[in-house]
Amino acid sequence: MGELDAGKQETAHCARRRRILHGAGVLREAWAAGVVLAGVSAGAICWFEQGLTDSFDGDLRPLQCLGFLAGSCCPHFDGDAARRPTYHKFVRSGELLPGGCHR
Repeated sequence: MGELDAGKQETAHCARRRRILHGAGVLREAWAAGVVLAGVSAGAICWFEQGLTDSFDGDLRPLQCLGFLAGSCCPHFDGDAARRPTYHKFVRSGELLPGGCHR
């Protein structure tokens, strides 16, 4: 069993790169083979169905991700004053799936 750590990267860049690899089936094959997929911040968001990001214009907004893990991910949920209320607003409106949050 191996490990693939997405690290901490800029979210939009991370998601684009992961989609390219995912399109080729590389990541799904690795995951199915028991490779641990990990990451923090943008590296964590990419594995979920959706995430909350500020990568595009500095404003927080939903991002479609790879979908290996159900729901959404909101990094910096309790470290950035705007994240928690914005995340809850998008979940209530149905623009983001409920999910997990981390520091």
